Amino acid sequence: MKKLSLYISLVFASILSCSLASAETNSANIARSQFTSAVISREPVDNIEILRNDVSTIYFFTELHNLEGQTITHRWEYQGATMAEVAFQVSAQRWRAWSNKQFSPQQTGEWKVSIVDQAGNVLGSHSFLYQDAAQANAPAPVESQAKPAQ
Repeated sequence: MKKLSLYISLVFASILSCSLASAETNSANIARSQFTSAVISREPVDNIEILRNDVSTIYFFTELHNLEGQTITHRWEYQGATMAEVAFQVSAQRWRAWSNKQFSPQQTGEWKVSIVDQAGNVLGSHSFLYQDAAQANAPAPVESQAKPAQ
């Protein structure tokens, strides 16, 4: 009975993580984008979809193609409000950039980063869940697949 209960809990956690973490990309200019715990040598070290609130910092990484000369912004959003905007100048045909955000443990819930071009168009977005550490352990990060914006 305990094994069945554990199995059901794992399946539920897996379904929950897939439904809460999402990615939408409507631009061929975004080759990759993801949340990560660190960026080393211009590459993300992991792919985070759920982060416990005993960790206070997360990075958002993007690899862009064919946007040289444009300004792109990472817009960090929480509960429908813009919490931060980090703009950067794209200086090559292939450009990797990242921004980070530090959280207060009370800011649990869904967070979203939108990738916005200089005209204000949203090229894509990703979301993750900032979860109370007192709740059940967050499952290991699961690779997400980008889906077209609707």
